[in-house]
Amino acid sequence: ENMFFHGMMRDLQGRKFSKSLGNGIDPNELREQWGTDALRMTLYSYSAPGRDSRVSKQTMDERAKNYRNFNNKLWNIARFIIDLKPEGAHSIKPNSKIPITWKEDKEILDKLARLKTYITKSINDYKLHLAVDKLYDFIWHEFADKYIEKSKARRLEAQPVLEDILLTCLKLLHPFSPFITEEIYQKLKAGKSIMIEKWPQTK
Repeated sequence: ENMFFHGMMRDLQGRKFSKSLGNGIDPNELREQWGTDALRMTLYSYSAPGRDSRVSKQTMDERAKNYRNFNNKLWNIARFIIDLKPEGAHSIKPNSKIPITWKEDKEILDKLARLKTYITKSINDYKLHLAVDKLYDFIWHEFADKYIEKSKARRLEAQPVLEDILLTCLKLLHPFSPFITEEIYQKLKAGKSIMIEKWPQTK
């Protein structure tokens, strides 16, 4: 039976949070300010096994704001792919093979395959903070900043690849950010719920 020993969150002086010291941070305050998904990702980012983290309201705010911005970025990615889908573009079909005709398609799908392996291993090894960091980097930088920008010049051809990558990213991100991933999944109309989707296969 596997056991996960997570670290403890302490204040900047290394002390445990306590009412008597008045050094606690109200998670409901953070949730109301930044959203549940952003707070979840923030807490996962501090969850290195067996290692305590020193935090303050300011550092938690900064990180939660960063993940709130990430969720906004994810929403904008989904809006581009789903709501602004060009007329005549084909959608992905369940279990269908994605056509690869351009070099950048192969490059991003190879990176996606490595991402699936990395996230799966990180979760199995209880290194949840590494999974969150990697998903953030891939979705924002590799997918949005690089591939989506390149794909705009050939949007009709790229649409199935865009949808496939988005769907896979939603599945990988769902354990950490469940609400926005379910909402976008419903917009994709890929199935009843992302909660009953199979985990992305790895080689």
